[in-house]
Amino acid sequence: MMSDMNLEPQGINTPTMRPSVERFADSIREIYSSNHMVVFLCGPSLKEVETNPAAKLRKRLRDELENDGFEVVLGEDDGLEDVRLNLTGGYAHDNELEFIRRECAAIVLIAGSVGSFCELGLFVHWLAHEAEGKCDLVLIADETYKNDKSYFNVNRPGFRRGSEV
Repeated sequence: MMSDMNLEPQGINTPTMRPSVERFADSIREIYSSNHMVVFLCGPSLKEVETNPAAKLRKRLRDELENDGFEVVLGEDDGLEDVRLNLTGGYAHDNELEFIRRECAAIVLIAGSVGSFCELGLFVHWLAHEAEGKCDLVLIADETYKNDKSYFNVNRPGFRRGSEV
């Protein structure tokens, strides 16, 4: 996270930062020390971590992101569904979207089940029509879909394929 970054000059000929740069660095430290990024991490339940490789990946991503200072929310595994059932009622997808709209800067989706593909459609539609650029989506899909003629691979303006894991 930014608050842990060393902001000393790197490879610059000046021995110290200029006062204006130091003030800027201090203001950035202050902003990032109180502004934690929340990531909504979707995928198979961590109860399946011993039997499901995607659940194992989800756990690894959660652990790595938390080690880097992110707040990671796993949805139903972290009680989001309980909030819906006990307080708000309504539909699960509305509950998730409202949480994401209010709290999250990124959605990471490990796609590999019927539920995750439903969430993918929901999130992509919401991001395209209502999110106003306030949230990013990272999709991790099994390589078996790599060559399919589908929405994954055809007519995706602005899509960037990530490095293969």
